[in-house]
Amino acid sequence: MRAARSVALGPLKTRSSYRTVPLPQVAADRLAAHLARWPAHPDLGLVFCNERGGPIQQSPFSVVWANARRRAGVPEWATPHDLRHFFATALVRSGASVRVVQARLGHGSAKTTLDVYGHLFPDEEDRTRAAIDAELGNPASATRPERVLST
Repeated sequence: MRAARSVALGPLKTRSSYRTVPLPQVAADRLAAHLARWPAHPDLGLVFCNERGGPIQQSPFSVVWANARRRAGVPEWATPHDLRHFFATALVRSGASVRVVQARLGHGSAKTTLDVYGHLFPDEEDRTRAAIDAELGNPASATRPERVLST
């Protein structure tokens, strides 16, 4: 007979996995309501536990996720990874910098963030044109550069 396996909590995957993510008020309110009904695990501090009050194991996670997704009104096709992409997209659309998105997602480098989400960042053509027009549009009032670069 096989011995029962237990859940073991271990370190996170990378150093950048350890991060602080600002909690929006809507999430804080819902989390507070959840914790009022189901307190965090007394020893492990886990916010979400199984029906016995212990850590959620990987194998029945799909069932736990399906129930939570349905109760929250999240579309049936959505996965936790889809929610991560939604979060990243919302940050980019809000105007967050590459560095902020990198930090919130726990990417080790901005290159990773740009490789995955670079297509979401807005085109800067109008902004760069306006910056040069502002500097050179009225030469008499433009600030004189400290030095001129020559080729």
